Amino acid sequence: MENIAIKATTEDAKAIEKGLSYMTERIGPQGLLRLLSIYQSDVVKRNMVDMIVKKK
Repeated sequence: MENIAIKATTEDAKAIEKGLSYMTERIGPQGLLRLLSIYQSDVVKRNMVDMIVKKK
């Protein structure tokens, strides 16, 4: 699988963070992990988990 770099603005990051917070509230951290595991790599998943854990 090739790496694709995405340019994200601060506004994009805030929107993504808000979306992840909402998803975590709705389906819980484990649900979010299951959802991410369907289509993301382990590295991305770990980064997402770190971000979620730091928020709490």
